[in-house]
Parts: sequence; C-alpha cells; structure tokens
Amino acid sequence: MKGLSAPFKLTLPALPPRQSILALLTLVFVLNALLIYFMLEQPRFGISLQLVDGKIFATETSPSSLDDQQVPRELTALATAEYRFELEAEDLLEEPDLLTRYSEYNRFMQRQSMLFDLLQYPRVELFWADQASSSLAPRKTVWSDLPLMFWFQLIVASFSLLVGAAVWLFRQRDRSALHYFLIGVFLALVIFPAAIYSSRELALDGELFRVLSVVDHLGLYIVMAAIVSLVWCYPQPLWTFPFPALFYSLMYLCWVVDTVQWFPDLDVSTRIVPLLMLVLGFVLLIVHWKRSA
Repeated sequence: MKGLSAPFKLTLPALPPRQSILALLTLVFVLNALLIYFMLEQPRFGISLQLVDGKIFATETSPSSLDDQQVPRELTALATAEYRFELEAEDLLEEPDLLTRYSEYNRFMQRQSMLFDLLQYPRVELFWADQASSSLAPRKTVWSDLPLMFWFQLIVASFSLLVGAAVWLFRQRDRSALHYFLIGVFLALVIFPAAIYSSRELALDGELFRVLSVVDHLGLYIVMAAIVSLVWCYPQPLWTFPFPALFYSLMYLCWVVDTVQWFPDLDVSTRIVPLLMLVLGFVLLIVHWKRSA
C-alpha cells in the first residue's frame, strides 16, 4: 500500500458484507449502551445550571429538588459538614480546552475532583447569593436529565464511525478509504468523550475527566493527520515519498507532547497545531487542483 508505512496497514478477516455490517452495528450499539449506562450512574442534584455574566445560576429544577425555591437563582457555594466549596464560573465549562494555560487546566481538573467528592455525600448544602441555603440529596442521573445535545453527540459520533468503517470494509485495498476510515473512527473518539463531560450537571471525577480529555485530544490530532493524508492520496498521491506516515507520526508526537504538557499552552496544542494542519490540507488541495488543470 503506497503512501503508508507498515504500521498503518490494516486488514480484517474476510467476512460477507452482511456479517461485517451487523458486527459494526453491534459494536456501535454496545458502545452507546455503555456510555448511556455510565451517564445514568453519575450523581447530580437534578437542577439545571447555566453561566450568566460569569455567575452560576440554577434555571430549572426537577420535581424532587427545589420546588419551593424561585429560579433563576445564583448559586455561590456547596458545603458538607467537613468543608465548604466556593464555586467559580470555570467550574461549569463544558470544554476544558477553552482554557489557555496548562496550570488553569490542571486546576480545573482538581476542582472537578473536589466537586465530585461532594456529590458522594448523602446530603449537600447549597448556598445562594441571597444568603439562603437549601439542603439536597445527590441522586443518580435519570433519562430526562440527559440533555438533547448528549443524544445528538452520540448520533453524530455513531454515524461518523459507521460511515468511515463501512467505506473501508468494502475497499480495504484503497489507501484513501483507510484514511477516510481513520477520520471516522477518531472523529468519534473526539465526540464520545465530549458527550460525557459536556453533559455533566456540575462535576465529573477529575481523573476520569482528564483521561477523557486526553482521548479527545488524541482523536483531534489523528483526525487532522488523516484529513491531510486523504488529501495527499486522493485521487492520486502527490509524490511517492510516504508523507502520510510522517503526518501520523508527527501528530502522535504532538499528542504525547500535549499529554505531558510540554507545549507552551493550550492555544498552541489544541488550536494552532490543528489549524496549521488544516492550512497544509488546503495547500495540498491547491496542488491537486493545479495538477488536474
């Protein structure tokens, strides 16, 4: 397979098309079921929280939570008998990549762990900006707690995985199909973790959150490498040198550097590096266009 080195050659045992598709659908179904089960096991209060002008507001409540309280209402702190936790706007960030410095990123993860520990207590005191407080018992997530965006993300990730794998299953000798397959798989690897941490009510275990974020970044880098490699190889390789193998190796190295936090900051790791790869992809498209002319 030209354009790829040996580590990037992928083959599967030959299966009839129907069995291949059924196996793929089963895999996607099981993966979605596991993610949904995991989310239903997460503790929460049953209140909807939103950032408004840098402050955290409870905007809606479930029937069993704050029926006697007026909403929207600014939430300022959580407390148990052991300690009190003052909330900050960053605690409600859906995506930690919105932060800039790794120090902020690490602090965010630490605070998530502390908040998640609070949710393990039988009852937690919620303090409001008007000096009032409410005592709530954290409970497991129910189906109605999961936001619409969570289901949308699962659908998009599943569709990405199915389409990428289906194309490659029937064209395993086509180098372009392999890159397309990797785009689909690793795009799903970007979306599935984001579906989990962006759907939390307030907190997720910080160590798990960090793992999900690292997996999300791996997906981002490999998707960028696969996009550029696909442009390189389709409809014909631009040159004989195996640049796709170089692209994948470079992006994997970037992921390692990002994971150990050796980049200057998150602007470089999650914004500038992917942007440069996209620019390279557009440059290769222009080269293809000029050659076809």
